[in-house]
Amino acid sequence: MAFALLLPAPTVEAQSRPPSLETAVSERETEVGRPFTIQLSAMASATDRTPQNPSLPLPPGIKIRSGPTIMPKTQVTLHGPNLIQQMGIVATWTLEATRPGQYRIGPPTVIYGGKLHAGAVVDVTVHPPGAGPARPRSRDPFDIFDIFGLPKLPNVFDDPFQPFAEPEPPATDPALAISAAPAQGVFLHAVTDNTSVVLGEQLTLSVYEYYQTAGVRKTSIQEPSAADFLQFPILDPSDDPGVRQADVGSAVWNARLVRKVALFPLRLGDLTIGPMRIGYLGRGLRGEVMRESKPLLIRVQDAPTLGRPMGYRSGDVGNFSMTATVEPRDIDAGGGISVRIKVEGTGNLPSSLTTPSKKGIEWLDPDIKENIEAVDGRIRGERVFSYIVKLHDPGTVDLGQIELPFYDPQRERYGVAKARLGQVTVRQHASAPEIKTDLDRFETVAEPRTALGTAPRISSPITDTLWYWIALFASPLAIVMGGAVWNMAGKARRSVTKWRQSLGRKGKISLQEAKIACKQERFTDAAAEVEKAVHAMIEAATAIKSRGVLRTDLPARLTDVGISDAAARSTVEVLEACETLRYDPSANQQQAIALLNQATELSRLLAVRRKAGK
Repeated sequence: MAFALLLPAPTVEAQSRPPSLETAVSERETEVGRPFTIQLSAMASATDRTPQNPSLPLPPGIKIRSGPTIMPKTQVTLHGPNLIQQMGIVATWTLEATRPGQYRIGPPTVIYGGKLHAGAVVDVTVHPPGAGPARPRSRDPFDIFDIFGLPKLPNVFDDPFQPFAEPEPPATDPALAISAAPAQGVFLHAVTDNTSVVLGEQLTLSVYEYYQTAGVRKTSIQEPSAADFLQFPILDPSDDPGVRQADVGSAVWNARLVRKVALFPLRLGDLTIGPMRIGYLGRGLRGEVMRESKPLLIRVQDAPTLGRPMGYRSGDVGNFSMTATVEPRDIDAGGGISVRIKVEGTGNLPSSLTTPSKKGIEWLDPDIKENIEAVDGRIRGERVFSYIVKLHDPGTVDLGQIELPFYDPQRERYGVAKARLGQVTVRQHASAPEIKTDLDRFETVAEPRTALGTAPRISSPITDTLWYWIALFASPLAIVMGGAVWNMAGKARRSVTKWRQSLGRKGKISLQEAKIACKQERFTDAAAEVEKAVHAMIEAATAIKSRGVLRTDLPARLTDVGISDAAARSTVEVLEACETLRYDPSANQQQAIALLNQATELSRLLAVRRKAGK
């Protein structure tokens, strides 16, 4: 395609070595719907980095049909005796106007050296459809006929390397249009053909992959979750349905169908279809990225009650027909026949049938086979129920008919598929005993009496006895009293346990142990037991753990909680005497007895304080 205009432009921000930018437009006048192109050439010194991230801002009324297409470019020029080499890129956008008018497009920009550099703004006049000027035909400087406007001889001076004319960009699919891209480079978009269905009605989930540039590959795939739906794949994941173009905002994206699944809801209410997640890696992406579609909410209601036939089961939705085969038609009593019911049609094929219930007919559990497939996006097929039916009574037996009421959402009405089973002749088995046909209705009645007498005495029921009622009312009372006794015993056990574990009792036990040690002339052990008793009695009376209090601070702590000065001093004296006696090798029984008496008196004083505190 020829370019009519080359506009050199200064950079937005000056650098020591700024890139050289040139903006070109294929035509300054066009018409609505006719594509045209804008091209930006960004060249820099070969020793520097290449310009990156070309971008083109557009005014309202202009949209991108494709691009940018980025191609590398190398240029060598002779400047005096020196060769100057430059490297860069050429970015091309294919645009289209949606309404006539005067437009200022751009400027196109690139990033170079961490800074933004801009090309020139392009002015384009857009005429109504069909009113634009014809595209100028480019002259071939190597064709003498073309230079002077003479008719061109066929196949003469043709350049075999001249590319064909640029094809028109493919039309976009309006059904895939999206107002804005939720992510850059590539994203997923999930849709359903319906958001409100009846229980058992098919809805189709389609997941599309939108991308701008090729070279993006998938690294991981997580299928959408639909635990409340029965699923049948319509599109095989290995199939490639092709690429279509879609309008995403003002740009044109590629769209590919990656999943198409038929879903049948299994319960009523608002059901959620989870997102599909795919990991991508490739050109234009910052490392590996995860893209996911939005979750979808589906409202599921029951089929209408108006006109609902008897025997309809919720979920039997579609359009069905039913046929039946029965063989054999002539058997012995107690034998079995084969009944084969085939249900076929479109929709949610039933998983079970309601068989007629008659005396002497026994239906065994069926063997079920199915053949289900997707045809033109709809799930259809057949399900075959093979029964073994046992017939016990001889004679001509009418099996009746099987009915399948269903709801057809396409026609919004109910239908009933029916299959008549017909009659079967059941013969009496030769070895079977003869069945009585004349029944004696008085066979179990007692013989008539021939003489009058007293009526036989009938024992009175147990409920008429006194002991029955005494036992009836006494049992709950006994249970209540037993429970009360058990609770009292438990409280008593807890009280005894608490008493055994009390500090006061520990003090008394320690004093008893001290007396025994004194009699056995173990005076150091006696002093140790007295010290334990004193600490236990202090804690029982004042809740002060005296082992953690300095001996000099103990009197003040005791008086603060209401212990008399005499009792506080006596406490300290007893503890000091215990310490002296424990480490005195010349201790005698008289000293130990005196210590015991002093501790006993202290126990009495502290016990009075404990009772007063309570």
